[in-house]
Amino acid sequence: MMRRSSLTWAATVAPLSLARVRRCALALACLLAVFAVTPVAMVNAQLLKASQVRFLQDCQRGWKQTLPGWNGSKPNCGTAFGIECDSSGMIVSISLQTQSLNGSIPAAISNLANLRNLSISTSNLTGSIPKEIGNLKNLQVLSISTSMLTGSIPTEIGNLKNLQVLSLEENQLRGPIPIEIGDLVKLNRLCLQYNRLSGPIPTSIGNLGKLNHLLLQYNLLAGSIPTVISNLRELKRPDLSKNRLTGSIPTVICNLTNLQYLGLGENKLSGSIPAGIGDLIFLTYLGLQQNQLTGSMPSTIGNLENLKYLGLSVNQFTGSIPATIGSLGNLLYLGLSVNQLTGSIPAAISNLKELSKLLLHQNELEGDIPESIFTFESLRWLMLGTNKLTGPISSAIGKLSKLNRLDLQRNSLTGMIPDTIGKLSNALYLSLAYNQLHGSIPTTLDQMKRKLYCTFLIILLFPKILFHPSPLLLHACRTVLDA
Repeated sequence: MMRRSSLTWAATVAPLSLARVRRCALALACLLAVFAVTPVAMVNAQLLKASQVRFLQDCQRGWKQTLPGWNGSKPNCGTAFGIECDSSGMIVSISLQTQSLNGSIPAAISNLANLRNLSISTSNLTGSIPKEIGNLKNLQVLSISTSMLTGSIPTEIGNLKNLQVLSLEENQLRGPIPIEIGDLVKLNRLCLQYNRLSGPIPTSIGNLGKLNHLLLQYNLLAGSIPTVISNLRELKRPDLSKNRLTGSIPTVICNLTNLQYLGLGENKLSGSIPAGIGDLIFLTYLGLQQNQLTGSMPSTIGNLENLKYLGLSVNQFTGSIPATIGSLGNLLYLGLSVNQLTGSIPAAISNLKELSKLLLHQNELEGDIPESIFTFESLRWLMLGTNKLTGPISSAIGKLSKLNRLDLQRNSLTGMIPDTIGKLSNALYLSLAYNQLHGSIPTTLDQMKRKLYCTFLIILLFPKILFHPSPLLLHACRTVLDA
């Protein structure tokens, strides 16, 4: 299974620290969708037809797995584990998630003409998806995620006209997304993330008017985002991140007013953010980080009052941070680092009282650090390093009791290091290097209860002034400290 690559902490640690949680949540969402499509007319005591029994026996041999009730010459739906059938003795549902199945998916699966649900996720299944799966014309749910399937997605998948959920994520599938996928007009969830799929996103995807989840992240997809995505009016969650997509963000994407999540990060997208982004008022997540986007941040971004995550780091944005950002009162994560932003940190940032992570490092920001930032009780990351900030470090910094990362290095901060910095008992990373600070290192730092994870980079011109804070690692840099 493809593993995500490591990234530098300075740019993207915060998004990646959440990625594993998001990954599990997405897998769960697709799994829940499996149960949302329930086959009807189940008669669990019904004896299985001979053709169905043979299939179970073939599977059991191929999967090298003894499943309860699958043995014997006359198994029935009441005793066959994970099997449901209709009144005629035909299997309509196979649900064997987390059963550690081995072997491959047998081509004989095409004998299950009445099958509506095939859910065999979280297994050790290998081999390819048999083309015979396209014969299951009644299938509504196909879930074979978190396995070790290889090969390509068969074009015959387009025959499954009744399919509502297609969940093939977390395998080792290669090749293009077949254009025939556009024939699945009843599809509401398409989960193909964490594979090795390549080529463009087919324009036939514009036929999937009922789609609400389009999860293609962590693949090798290339080309531009097709403008036909605007046809997907019911779309709530498109995630195309971590691919090789190029071109601009289509302005028509702003017509998808039901969007709650838009993940386009870690691609090669260029151009500017469409001003119409402000029309997506239900967005809670906007991830555009690690692209090649240019221009200024549109002021209309302030319309996204439900936003909790705004990731624009590692792009080429210029201009100032719009004051309208103060309208995002629900924001938990604000990542604008590694851009070319100028001007001061807007006073309106004082409204973002729910912030947990504020990443503005590696820009060209000027002026003082707003006092209001030190009132954010939930703040865990405050990353303002490598800017042109001036003025003193406020003694109010000690109020950030939950802070575990503080980066103020490479600015033009002046004055003394406040004693209250020693109250940051949860700090794991603390960097004040390359400033114009003076005075002595506060003895209160020795009161920190937890050992700093990284080096405490305060510049020491006079080594003899070292105090003895056993938990701290002190490295020499370039700030003048008076004895």
